[in-house]
Amino acid sequence: MIKNIHKALFYLLVFLIPLNLGKHYVFAWSYVRGLLVDYRVPVIYVTDVILFTVLLLWVLSFNKSLVRRLLSVMNDKGVVLLLFFLFSLILSALGSEDKAVSFYSAGKHFLYAGLFFYVLLNFDTKIDFSILARIFGISVLLVSLLAFAQWYSQGSVFDNYLFFGEQPYMSSTPGIVKESYFGRTVIPPYGTFRHPNVFAGFLVVGLLWLLTTIPESKFSMLAFGIGFIALVLTFSTFTWVVFLLGLLALWGLKKYGGSGRKVIVAVLLASVAVLMALPLFLDSPAFSETRSLSRRASMLLVNYQVIKDNLLFGTGPANTYKYADEWRFIQPVHNVPVLIFAESGVFAFLSFSGLICIALKRSLKYPLLFIMFSLILLVSLFDHFFYTINQTQLLFWLTLGVLFTYNLKQ
Repeated sequence: MIKNIHKALFYLLVFLIPLNLGKHYVFAWSYVRGLLVDYRVPVIYVTDVILFTVLLLWVLSFNKSLVRRLLSVMNDKGVVLLLFFLFSLILSALGSEDKAVSFYSAGKHFLYAGLFFYVLLNFDTKIDFSILARIFGISVLLVSLLAFAQWYSQGSVFDNYLFFGEQPYMSSTPGIVKESYFGRTVIPPYGTFRHPNVFAGFLVVGLLWLLTTIPESKFSMLAFGIGFIALVLTFSTFTWVVFLLGLLALWGLKKYGGSGRKVIVAVLLASVAVLMALPLFLDSPAFSETRSLSRRASMLLVNYQVIKDNLLFGTGPANTYKYADEWRFIQPVHNVPVLIFAESGVFAFLSFSGLICIALKRSLKYPLLFIMFSLILLVSLFDHFFYTINQTQLLFWLTLGVLFTYNLKQ
């Protein structure tokens, strides 16, 4: 009985991943240089409550067989590295200047990593994969239709945060994203996300899930088409390129097999090298004219110094903001590996990097999972939201859990 309840809640959680509704708690340490920083504002999201309930009911349903299975997966190299990574976050938080925000951030990582363990021990590869594909189809369709309405109105539709957590905004809202479209200024749709780029990241993963049921399902084809148009409307250029490369790579894997995988891995490694070396191009005219690239390069440069000064344990989770004056842009560095190194030190960086390498190697046997995980990694080298934003954090740990589950079944 309990198993049926927590499994149903798990499906509900996946469906509600786009939901941004939560209770915000503002403290003195939520401000940096007198500015309120949303990344330092503790939030209990509806999805957090659902995930916590899923994990609690799952633990209450433990029996000897499940305990033995749990203990057996603890010997897995990837799981060991994950546990070491989580332990490293605690060590880092203990040395943080702002312990409250660091322990809050570390606690959130523990909660979302719990989804990984739940999926690892409860995901049925023969049944659940197709169910999740259908769930993603519905959520992608609904949030994309909302995006169309936002594009048409050039602002939020409900104008009320209580409606699905949609961020109220209009053209006069400070800090709102604006793009040039055939000579006029337009606002990309936000969906129920904090930024069009985050919305695009969700769509990329959701659309790839839909590919598992195309062309058999006409609904999935409809949802994919509408979701793809919504992705274009986000004006998230890097995500566009990554997604199209992913589709091309998926075709290449099916046509060329092993040689195609080698090319993709080579592209990933080259991307790591290029994106890590962005500060070297700061003085080039192309960078000075492209605000997005110059900002990312500047933030990387500052964070490399942060890493040098805080090599072992970092500044503490969510605590690199004291260097905000040096980059004049109060956001995490737009590169997840560098962010982890700067915030939590060398041990967290090495354990997380090891986990990613193991996951990538294991995904090679499953073309769709390989492409899905590779795209998440590529985006994470250019932005931070798969590590810092609740919705995309859930997507990351869900994908990682499914990937590890397929390997355990072998």
